Amino acid sequence: MALKEADARLLELNEEIARLLKERENVLKEWNTAFNAENSKDITCIDENIDNIVHYLYLVNGDFKMHVCIFDDYDMKRNITDFYKRVDTSMQMLNMANKREFELPDYQKNLVYAKAAEIREKFMEKVEIGKTNMILKPNIGFKEAVGENCSENKEIIISEDFYKNPLNFTVAEILIKHVINNQNNPMVTYKQLAAKISSDFNPRNLGGYLGCISDECKENGLPLISSIVVNQDSGLPGEGFFNYYYKERPMSDWEKIFEECKSDVINCTLWQDLLDAVIKTK
Repeated sequence: MALKEADARLLELNEEIARLLKERENVLKEWNTAFNAENSKDITCIDENIDNIVHYLYLVNGDFKMHVCIFDDYDMKRNITDFYKRVDTSMQMLNMANKREFELPDYQKNLVYAKAAEIREKFMEKVEIGKTNMILKPNIGFKEAVGENCSENKEIIISEDFYKNPLNFTVAEILIKHVINNQNNPMVTYKQLAAKISSDFNPRNLGGYLGCISDECKENGLPLISSIVVNQDSGLPGEGFFNYYYKERPMSDWEKIFEECKSDVINCTLWQDLLDAVIKTK
C-alpha cells in the first residue's frame, strides 16, 4: 500500500471511529436510563465541578465515594476521539495516583462514560449557540508573546524522560490549566493541588512531579511553574524548591525569590503553548 493510499485509509478509519463514538454516546443515554431504572447496586456517577469548568467525576454508593475521572472545558473543545482518550487516560491515572490495583468493571466505566457524554453534550450545545462561558486564554503565538522570562520564537519541546512516569503528565496538565484559568492570581497550596488530582492524593507526594514540570519549564526558557504551589502556613514553596533551583541563595532571600518567580509566572503568556506541547508530545 502506497503512502498516499495509506493516509487516505487512515483518514477513513479515524472518521469511522469518530462516528462510532458519537453513536456510542447515543446508546449510552439509553443504557444509563435503563441502568438507573434497574439499578440494584445503587451506584451512581456524579459531577462535582468547579465553576462548570473543571469536572470531577465520582462513583458513589451510599457513604462510599471514589474519584474516577477529571476533565475540563479545554478537553471538551477537542474532537470527540481525543476527548474520550482523555477520559480513559484520566481513569487510568487516578487509579495509579490512588494505588488501586484493579480496573473498574464495565458497568462502572459505562456510568463514567455516560456522565462524561452528558456533560460534553451540554457544553457543545452552549458552544453551538455562542453562549459558552469559558475563561481559557486564547493560544497566543510565539511571535506575539511578550514576557521578560518567556522564550520568543522558540518551539517548546518536552523530553521523553518526562513521560516515563505517567503522573508527571497528569500533574502537569492540571497545574498548567490552573495557571491558565487563574493567570492573575495563580497561587495554589499543595493541599489544593493534590485535591485537584484526586481526593485521596497525598500533598507530600507532589514534590517530585512538580520538580519534573519545572525542569521542563527551565529547559524551554519558561518561568518555574512550580513556584506558585505553596505551603498553606508559610505561603511559600517548599524547601526543596529553593534548595534545588536556588541552592546558592540564602534562606533570607526566599521570599524575594518567590515574589520574582510569581511575577514571572503571571506575566508569561506561553502557558497555553506549554499545555499544547505537553499534550501533543504525549
